[in-house]
Amino acid sequence: MRLQIILFALLLFSCNHAKAQTNAPVSGEQIKALVAAVQNNDAIEPVRRQALLKQLEQADAYLDSAAQLTGKATKMTRDLQQASATIEAINTELKMQEPPLEISATDAANLAGLEQQQLQVEAKVDEARRRMKSLEAENQTLTAEQTNLPKLLAVADARQGELQQMAAIPPTTDETLPSEDQVHQSLTAAELQSARAQVNLYQMELKNYDTLKMLLSARIDQATRHLGIAEAQSASLREAVDRQRRIESEAEVARADQARLEATLHHSEIQAIAKHNAELAALRAGEDGLTTRQRNVAADLQTATKINLSTQQRSKEIEERIQAAGLTHAVAQLLSRERSNLPDLAHYKPRARARKKEIALAQLALLDFSDQREELRDISASVKLHMEAIGETPDQAHIAPLLTEYLTTQRNQLDTLISEYNSYFNLLVDLDTAERLVVESVAVLADDIAEHILWIRSDTAFGLTSPRLIVQGFAALAKGSNWKELAQVLRIDLASNPFLPALLLAELLLIAAAIGVKRRLKTIAGLVAKIRTDRFFYTFEALFYTVLRALPLPLPLFYLAWRIGAAETSLFSSAFGQACYLTGLLTLCCSLLLQSIGPSGLVETHFGADKNTLKRFRQLLIRLMVFALPVLWLTTLIHHAPEAASDLTKPFERLCYMILQLMIARFAYCVFCRQSTIMKYLTEHEPNLLIVRFRALVFCGAVGIPLIIMLETVIGFYYTALQMSHWFAKTLGLVFVLALIEALLIRGIQVVARKAEFARRVRERQELQELRNAAEAAGETELPIEPAPAENDEMNFITLNENTRKLMTILFGFGMLFGMWFIWSDAVPALGLLDRVVLWNVQTDVGGAATTAVSLANLAASLIIFVLTFAGARHLPSLLELAVLRQLRIAYGERYAISMVVRYMVVAIGVSVGLSMLGIGWSKFKWLAAALSVGLGFGLQEIFANFISGLILLFERPIRVRDYVTVNGTSGQVTRIQIRATTITDWDNKELLIPNKQFVTGELVNWTLTNSILRIVIPVGVAYGSDTQKVESVLLGIARSFRLSVADPEPNAFFTGFGESSLNFELRVFIAHADQFRLATHELNMAVDAAFREAGIVIAFPQLDVHMQPQAPASPTDSGTEKPEQK
Repeated sequence: MRLQIILFALLLFSCNHAKAQTNAPVSGEQIKALVAAVQNNDAIEPVRRQALLKQLEQADAYLDSAAQLTGKATKMTRDLQQASATIEAINTELKMQEPPLEISATDAANLAGLEQQQLQVEAKVDEARRRMKSLEAENQTLTAEQTNLPKLLAVADARQGELQQMAAIPPTTDETLPSEDQVHQSLTAAELQSARAQVNLYQMELKNYDTLKMLLSARIDQATRHLGIAEAQSASLREAVDRQRRIESEAEVARADQARLEATLHHSEIQAIAKHNAELAALRAGEDGLTTRQRNVAADLQTATKINLSTQQRSKEIEERIQAAGLTHAVAQLLSRERSNLPDLAHYKPRARARKKEIALAQLALLDFSDQREELRDISASVKLHMEAIGETPDQAHIAPLLTEYLTTQRNQLDTLISEYNSYFNLLVDLDTAERLVVESVAVLADDIAEHILWIRSDTAFGLTSPRLIVQGFAALAKGSNWKELAQVLRIDLASNPFLPALLLAELLLIAAAIGVKRRLKTIAGLVAKIRTDRFFYTFEALFYTVLRALPLPLPLFYLAWRIGAAETSLFSSAFGQACYLTGLLTLCCSLLLQSIGPSGLVETHFGADKNTLKRFRQLLIRLMVFALPVLWLTTLIHHAPEAASDLTKPFERLCYMILQLMIARFAYCVFCRQSTIMKYLTEHEPNLLIVRFRALVFCGAVGIPLIIMLETVIGFYYTALQMSHWFAKTLGLVFVLALIEALLIRGIQVVARKAEFARRVRERQELQELRNAAEAAGETELPIEPAPAENDEMNFITLNENTRKLMTILFGFGMLFGMWFIWSDAVPALGLLDRVVLWNVQTDVGGAATTAVSLANLAASLIIFVLTFAGARHLPSLLELAVLRQLRIAYGERYAISMVVRYMVVAIGVSVGLSMLGIGWSKFKWLAAALSVGLGFGLQEIFANFISGLILLFERPIRVRDYVTVNGTSGQVTRIQIRATTITDWDNKELLIPNKQFVTGELVNWTLTNSILRIVIPVGVAYGSDTQKVESVLLGIARSFRLSVADPEPNAFFTGFGESSLNFELRVFIAHADQFRLATHELNMAVDAAFREAGIVIAFPQLDVHMQPQAPASPTDSGTEKPEQK
């Protein structure tokens, strides 16, 4: 038993020794030795050597990671040991008062020294900012790791255990060859060292998280203090530099002016140099001088930098708040406050354009000064040139030193200007970059706010306590002090400003003018109804009178808003004025619409709308104005009232807003429901209108959007409801503006069409009258019908042709598309939250290691792309045809082919883009392509053949739309060429769908491929004995006088042979187009018959003559009678 124990202990010792050997750390020298052994061993195959070297390279990377983690842990240990002392020292430093930077008078007078000191301090500022940014990033990382550290530690610990088990397996030893097990063991050991260092670091961070957080917070406070001190010193030095530059520039200007005065006693050459020196000195001084501009640009740069840093910091804080607290009511208030405090970027764009010009001018000035400085590189040579220009003078010895002095001063001034312009140029570039960063950072912050704010409840949902809160809000609004103060403001304004009588006078004048305007509108309606007196100018005149009649109703509201806004009032009075202004705007819009649809109004008289339909719409609109406008005014008043800031009146405001939306939904239902008088009339008489074609969608949008806004208000998304209502109102305005523009365009086209119709009727009347006069002069008894009057009062409107209406529809659709994008673009950032809802993951490589997430935003975007694709495929070819192709003067068949190719390209591109957004790329179709290749050999080959044949027909164009063809015995006109089949309309007006394959592989005759001229052959037979020369002459006369024949080729008449009963002739006539074939054949047959009757030519017909002979006596050899002779 004792022996067994000893043997077990020896075995256990040997196992632990082996395990210790396998767990021994590996060093970089060992990895390098293995790399050298693998590279120098020629017995290893190249593929195996490459794999081994890659594993050793990865092992070396693990060793580097382990070293970095160990160093980080060592630094953390040292920081933790000194944490208490460091925090105490930082707190002591923060309590100390930093003395301001003192600049002595001697240092302040030394500009070069100040500039050098400023550069050093600016370097400190940059270093402090980098330090601050690094500490903030470290703090953000530490905060994010607070919740992830336990998970990371568990994963790293599990991986360490796996590596320890793998390292416990002893490698195969081979003294002559590094085996794969040895390389793998080294890789495992290196990764194990990295995992141990990672676990050690995670454990240290998790254990000492609070201490690390306190230490990092103290260091951030210290860095903030250092940055503030450095910025203060930089500002002091900048001010000192600017002051000294201003002093020196003013002194330089004074010296230059003095030298210029002294130069007036000398030669003109010296005077020119002195004048130029004074001009150079003046460039730096003054309010518009270079020194002042540098100071202003530096101040703007500092402001832009602060705004950029502040915006980035606020963006980080908002993200941290959202991650910590979620989408709560407090976060909603924070986002609303941050949105209202966003910097105004309206002045940045014009400043950016002006700065580009300023940068270009600075560059030109630098080039100019550099050229001048290059000319003054050698002062003695420049003096010599000027002396030669001066010539011989008595005081030549005195002029040379003076020239040297002036030119030296000029060179020094140029050196200073070049240096300062370089600095100014750099400041301009830095400012441009800083302001671009400001615009970008503010846009990012605004998008972040917009992404979250619409998805957060801004208020609590209505509940059991809501009625009590509504009553409290009403009581707060009806507080007597507010209304007394408002009455006092109006009384003071009435006493001090005599504007109220002017308002009353204007109202009376407008009301009195409305009577005359109404009579004038009736007169215009009578003029427009007649073709002879109709003018497009009358439409604009009626539009002006409509605006004039709409002013009396909103004018008092605008007056109240103006007078209250002009006075110094309280918050409640200001809210009253804003409510009056907004209600006045909507009252003006409703009044304009009401006047335009009134009797003899713009819509009825000029746009041809139905009177009964307008009457019903007018009744609904008046009802909406009576009830909705007061509710709107009350809602706006509550929203801007001072009590709204404390949420005291918010429930009452939301109740009023819900009532307003309910009224709008009711109005929309009465207008757009299927049983309404308006929709019944439009469906029956205007079926092509967009509002009729998409009436279900229009009804759902017009009724559903106000109801959705009301529901959002109920459940607490009041801010979202207000934004949606704002966008919805803009959308309605866009619809009305586009509808007005379309109506005006249609009205203009109708006026032109009516004038053309009137001119045509006048011409017809004149022609008919001439025919009657000629018939009366000839003594004919049957006279032409009496022409109708050219003026027809019942013809009020001309129906637009299909192409014009289609163009109007397309333009309206594109206008709506771009307008909707412009209006609803503010809501696009809110859809970014949908990008976080992942629906599925798509593999992006063959091995499946890399994946791409497909979110709800991708699905929505792909659906929008599909809708736009098919809408574009439907309407874009028509727009291309109407706007471009018809102007190129190419044949209709070629235009049709181009339009179809464009349609297929739009569909292909749109479908591929939409599918790619869903993660379905071309590589996903490889198995489908393989399956299709098999299916083509069976049931799909005919479909595929027709598809390819359709492409051939579109690109090769053996047939075109409107061509007359004969294919496999079927004749007709090509009306459509589609991807599978081509439609041919035969002579019976039947549409035949012929597969495209038959046009490519079958027998095809295209009568109008290269030339539309077609020959008609009229066969005719005359009786034997007729004069053939006369027949030929008559036939040629008929052909030459035929109205549909062409001059080239000339018509022909041929005597083709002797028939059984006739002499056969053929008349061959050429016509311009195949669609005249039936008519031309008919008229030629009629003309031949009439001409032959008049010429006495008999048209032959088949004859049979029977000759009867007397019967002879019967002969024994005769078996019967002889057969009659036939001719």
